[in-house]
Amino acid sequence: MVNWDYPSLRKPTGGLNNSVNARDKKESEKGGVFSETKIGALNRRKTVSGLGGTLKVKQLIAHQVVVTDSQTKKTKRVNLVTVKENAANRQYARQNILTRGAIVEVDFDNSRRLVRITSRPGHSGGVNAVLLTPVQEKAYLQVSEPKPKKEAKKPLPKSKEKAKPAKTEQ
Repeated sequence: MVNWDYPSLRKPTGGLNNSVNARDKKESEKGGVFSETKIGALNRRKTVSGLGGTLKVKQLIAHQVVVTDSQTKKTKRVNLVTVKENAANRQYARQNILTRGAIVEVDFDNSRRLVRITSRPGHSGGVNAVLLTPVQEKAYLQVSEPKPKKEAKKPLPKSKEKAKPAKTEQ
């Protein structure tokens, strides 16, 4: 389904906006379909025509990401492994969908590192990211680790019979 960027039918006061009701939808108000950029074996892109004869490139499947290390100012193309966290929707992390701001695990210099995606793969046609610092990685790993469950308090064993006083014979 297409998302429409149609103006509201209501005014800020809550009344009906008759100028909006008296017209039809415009082609310029029509949005696009969300392109779910996933992690896969190959890079796959799709070209879509836009208004005014423009062309958009949408990334459908991504295999690699361009990572910039902010400390050394070097850029490198590395392979994607998995999506660890996606702030847009936690279901996206489970489905390995890439969006801007997602935390992704990559193979960086023969080790697994975490990066944050800075581009919009569904709009720009590429995946760019920034390498997280070791302090940020450590903080993320501490937050994402599951907390140990508390053990339930076990009731003390009850003796079956209370100690009865011994009867004395008279």
